[in-house]
This record gives sequence, C-alpha cells and structure tokens, in this order.
Amino acid sequence: MLFRRRQRSSWKQQRVLLAGYVSLVVAIVSLPAWAVEPYSMTPVQLQPGPDLPAAIAAVLDPHGVHVFTYQNGQPTPICDVFMAKSASSQETPERTNKVIYSQLKAGALVAVIHFLPESSEDYREDFHDQKLKPGYYTMRYAVMREGESSDFVLLSPVSEDRNPDHVPAPDELVRMSLKASETEDPAVMSLVAVSKTDKAFPDVLMADDGSCVLQFKLQMKSAKGNAEEPLALAMIVATPPEEEGGSSD
Repeated sequence: MLFRRRQRSSWKQQRVLLAGYVSLVVAIVSLPAWAVEPYSMTPVQLQPGPDLPAAIAAVLDPHGVHVFTYQNGQPTPICDVFMAKSASSQETPERTNKVIYSQLKAGALVAVIHFLPESSEDYREDFHDQKLKPGYYTMRYAVMREGESSDFVLLSPVSEDRNPDHVPAPDELVRMSLKASETEDPAVMSLVAVSKTDKAFPDVLMADDGSCVLQFKLQMKSAKGNAEEPLALAMIVATPPEEEGGSSD
C-alpha cells in the first residue's frame, strides 16, 4: 500500500497500535487516563437522500447499526455503519501473519460509515487522530506494508467514491481518502482480529484499551460473482476521549 503511517507519539495512537494484540472484553475496564463508558448499538434504517448516492445505497444492507456510548448516563451518538451486501474476495489470499483479512480484495467496499452531525468530534477521528467532518464515507479494504498492524479500511467521502462496482487501484484510493482527511495522510480505520469469546454478529465490544470495536459478518463473493462463506470482521470505530488532566502513564 502506497501510504505511510504518520509518526506520532500521542497516547491515543499508542492505544490503537496495541488494539490488534489485546483481548476484547465487554465489561467496562478501569483505566485512569481516560473516561470509559460502555458502548452499545441499536438497529438503524438506511435513509437514502441527496447526501448518499443512490448507487452506493443500493449495494448496502439497509439494516445498519447505530453505535453510541454514554455521558453522565445519557446516550451519546458515535456513528451509523451500514455493511455492504457483499464484498469481493481475493483470488489468491496472501499468506502472512501480519494480514488478518487476506480473503478480501484490495479496494473492496466493506461498509459505509455515517458520522452524525450531533456526534462529538472526539468520536469522528481516524487511526491518525484526524478529525473528520460529519457525513457519509465509504470504507474500502487496504493493506499497509509498514509497521506491526497491516489491515485497514480507507475512508473516502461518498461524493468522491460514487461507483461501488469500481475497485480503485491503491493510488486512486489514497487520493480519494485524502479528500476525507484534508491532510497529507489518508483517513483510515484499523481492522483487528475478531473476538473468540463473542459469537453475536453484529455486535460492539470494548477492547482492553477502551476502544469501541464493531464486529459483523460480511458476505463474500468470488471474481465470478459466486457467493462464498461469510467473513467475520472486526473494526475499531472509536477510541475514548482523554480526560482533562489525564495521563496514559
């Protein structure tokens, strides 16, 4: 993959880098550096409109999930996620320990995430801690060849990624994703291993570091369009905001 990871030493990025190696737990964990509240989800219905191209809406499961947390006991929205009805599989999966989801074809549409206008900007961040604007973003699979973690989805505004049947090349996907971040780094979210202890799909879990992990099953299809076994997939969709005056040490 032709993009680099921004070299930053923020406490939040360090937690995200560890997310692929920690076990996932549903219970609230006691961590002093950030406020951790439980994550939950409810069903949400896709509402096509001028902000979401009809061609994109047509390939999404209309039954999505609304992810939220709590602040002072009150529900606080994070995002809505709508999974693709199917995703293209890789004809020859790569055999490596660093790549978790080698069955997925690079550039395959995995889902669309909707960052809600009423959501806090603390929950509209990517892997690089970049603040993203409210709106709909496609999530396409990509592999980064540097670092410990390899599997990601790149986020692109639906205004830039309007054709779900087109599988963009790596350079094209990065260019589209730069429109989301509006920085020198594309907007990305990390994929992690599915929890072995939870069998419900879709579901939201809390990682040891307090991150919100969305797990769901993705219907796979071959290059010839034949249906294959569903793929269980886990994606970090939010990290908890730091408490004022808190420290990760």
